[in-house]
Amino acid sequence: MSIVGNADPVPVGSLFALAVGRTAVGHPQQELTEFDTISLKLNVDSGDEITFTTVANAPEALYLDELATDVWLDGLVSQRFRVTQIDQTWDADGGSQVGVTAVSYKRLLNARNLHADLTFTQVDQGQIIWQIIQHTQALPGGNYGVTAGAITTGFVRDRSYIVGENLGDLLTKLQQVEQGPFWTVDRSLQLQVHAMTAFPTLVQPIQHGVNARSLQRRGIAQAGFANAVLATGDQGVTTPYWAERPDIATDPRGRWERVVSFPSVIIQQTLVDHAWGALDAAFSPAATWAVELEPSRWVTDTLVTPGQFVTVVVPPTLVATLGEGPQRVLGQVIEVGLSLTADGP
Repeated sequence: MSIVGNADPVPVGSLFALAVGRTAVGHPQQELTEFDTISLKLNVDSGDEITFTTVANAPEALYLDELATDVWLDGLVSQRFRVTQIDQTWDADGGSQVGVTAVSYKRLLNARNLHADLTFTQVDQGQIIWQIIQHTQALPGGNYGVTAGAITTGFVRDRSYIVGENLGDLLTKLQQVEQGPFWTVDRSLQLQVHAMTAFPTLVQPIQHGVNARSLQRRGIAQAGFANAVLATGDQGVTTPYWAERPDIATDPRGRWERVVSFPSVIIQQTLVDHAWGALDAAFSPAATWAVELEPSRWVTDTLVTPGQFVTVVVPPTLVATLGEGPQRVLGQVIEVGLSLTADGP
């Protein structure tokens, strides 16, 4: 199960500090002074994103340049972003608004591809990620400045990648296999990798009417539920593989199948890993909970961030699909969305 957290606008105030600076300089040069709302989206899979608006004559506008400006967020959560889009409008009175979108360095790898074939045999999956990043950073103009932090996960993999594969895509697939890693590039541009199960569990449960303004439980059908998955790879060197849940014969829902294709996979064990990872992804979202938190509680005792495990107190009116529902469910936070304002407390 996964949980999506969301909060109403909260003041930046002492909770966060936001600044911009030239990427080549490598440190903040100007604090953000003119803005209405900052939208922050933290995602465990695809990386983080921040958007904000300012005015063209604000001090920070002097440092804004598409693809060549970084944004630093510090406070309850911290991250470093690269500006990927700047939109500007001029109104009838001559005023000009500037809209900025920036993404975390993890997401920047979507713009990079392999320049040579890479093969890994019984290599820790954290080392695989690091060597792929080293591969692209060694290219002319390719150095992000990313260094290795804690990257050992305890799970080794066999992987073979071919020239031209997109780095963001292949690392996403690595993260989605059974026992796949969580990885991120933090504010200091250090690569951090660990097992997805290594996240802590929040002590404070999430309960409607206490720290949650609203709850929404989404059904399994739209998530593409399956308890049997067929994975296919390069048909010349691999054999299609079925991954099935051990209780499929007694599951009251019966048999639900999906087919996933990985045409570039040439190692059989890699295909098996992908099959079981796809099965986990198809079976585990038995329920997805969307939570709107009380902003004051997020700041204090319910500071959920992506990857954390949290307990949701199930409302007694839950319409269970299979008998009576549990009183509590344990979920992992996939995404947190925040809307921040310039207003004080």
